Parts: sequence; structure tokens; C-alpha cells
Amino acid sequence: MSRLKEHLRALGPTWTHFTVVPLMIYSAYIVLGRGEYRWEMIALFFVPAALGFYSKRTRRLYDGMYPMWLTAVMYDSMRFARNFGVSAERVHICDLRQHELDLFGSRAASR
Repeated sequence: MSRLKEHLRALGPTWTHFTVVPLMIYSAYIVLGRGEYRWEMIALFFVPAALGFYSKRTRRLYDGMYPMWLTAVMYDSMRFARNFGVSAERVHICDLRQHELDLFGSRAASR
């Protein structure tokens, strides 16, 4: 047990070891909770943990890739709020086209 503590202490401050938890929770929710067996979610569960805890070199790689992984999680989670606040009554495409023609259109385009 003391060898594990020494290894973790050598990797960096203790609180930074918990940064892998949100990635693992999200990927576990997608795979186990929603039943979506996607390779990138399975990789997101194992790869960050392996890189974060193997050695000092892989820990530096983990620290560099962490913002990219968080961005991927945010983009993937946007599908849960896809049509939030959007309805047929709130989308005014014709109004936008008319404003564009008023500002930048020519007389031939507005006929």
C-alpha cells in the first residue's frame, strides 16, 4: 500500500488524481446507463485513467489532453439539449432573409 502511495505522490498533487473521475462517470453513464456501446466512450473510460496513473511521462500527456477530452464530453452531451428552446413559432427564417435583402440585396433579388 505504501508503494502505491509513493507512486501517486510522485505523479503530482493528490487532488489532481480526481480529474479523471468526471470522464469516467460520463462514459460509464453512456455505456452502462444508456446502453450505447460506442468505442470512443469505452476508450474514454480506460485511456485517461491509464495515462493519468501509469508514469510521470504519461501523466504529462494526460494533462495536455485533458482539455480535449473535456471538450469532447461537452460536445457529446449537447445532444441531450438539442432542441432546447426551439419551436416552430420561435424560428423566423423568412424575417432574416427579408432583413438581409433590405440591407444587402439588389433590386433584382428583391423582386
